[in-house]
Amino acid sequence: MSTYLLLAPGLVEICLMHPLDVVKTRFQIQRGKTDPTGYKSLGDCFRTIFQREGLFGFYKGIFPPILAETPKRAVKDTGRLQLYSALEEFSHRIGQDSNVLVRTWILKQFNFFTFEQYKKLLGYASLPPGLAFAVAGLGSGLTEAVVVNPFEVVKVTLQANRNAFTELFQNLLRNQLYHGRSAKSHKHGMKRLAETLQPSSFVQARQIIKTDGLGFQGLNKGLTATLGRHGVFNMVYFGFYFNVKNILPVNKDPNLEFLRKFGIGLVSGTIASIINIPFDVAKSRIQGPQPVPGEIKYRTCFKTMATVYKEEGFLALYKGLVPKIMRLGPGGAVMLLVYEYVYAWLQDTVDHK
Repeated sequence: MSTYLLLAPGLVEICLMHPLDVVKTRFQIQRGKTDPTGYKSLGDCFRTIFQREGLFGFYKGIFPPILAETPKRAVKDTGRLQLYSALEEFSHRIGQDSNVLVRTWILKQFNFFTFEQYKKLLGYASLPPGLAFAVAGLGSGLTEAVVVNPFEVVKVTLQANRNAFTELFQNLLRNQLYHGRSAKSHKHGMKRLAETLQPSSFVQARQIIKTDGLGFQGLNKGLTATLGRHGVFNMVYFGFYFNVKNILPVNKDPNLEFLRKFGIGLVSGTIASIINIPFDVAKSRIQGPQPVPGEIKYRTCFKTMATVYKEEGFLALYKGLVPKIMRLGPGGAVMLLVYEYVYAWLQDTVDHK
């Protein structure tokens, strides 16, 4: 049962929404209207990527999120929803409102270790139930940021790569390289060239480690921006979702209940995206290609924000907002809905055995 819960929500969301993540990153790393590689509009970005890089261009860097975010998001949501379900079940059995029991049952029912540690540190028992969800979301976001940041560095690097290893280019190289060479030598040369133009996630990670190491200039660069992005998003996302979900009445009609949950998830993801996107822009600038090769311009989160604001204006801190909302608004709703319905189906299956 836990295997399905760990894989389904995150995997479905990533596969559906990754093209929007690629587009978002491309907008965030372009520097002003004078950037010769910049896109004129959202439509222009989609069209250019498709024409120059093909359909698979929209799925560059998808493996690191699948490897890192699928189990990460599932664990995060599992802990949250198990807490909510446990409170509802217990309150139903003894005939009391679940909000009255939050302060005592949160100490026992929440088995996700991150929330447990932040609960002890911040003293959840003294917090109102609504605030407790938001603070726990903040804690989980900060913790998961540390885990996923190396994967994010690889993902952003791959997404920023605009090379397209087209069939025409392959044929051209085949004609040039194959003549006078053995098939084995030709195959090896093509493989090395392919890794240079379109490296895999593992090859890219190895290159980053070899060049810059594992530290804050290498595989862990942009950590402060990632902490801000994940911490703020999860705080708003979970705080809003669970508080509003408890306020709005449940509909007996399955279709209306589906729309209720989807709507709450959609609004939660949208609001969280609007609030945290300056951190996202800073993260993309730090982890993406620098303006001058060999010279690091974007180093720390808030200094990067200040530089972007000074050179490009306030709205530059909101680059990529539209594709981000298009991804994390519906994506957040899809993720929560997939979890809840898969969880209900599995529970029903287990109960009938």
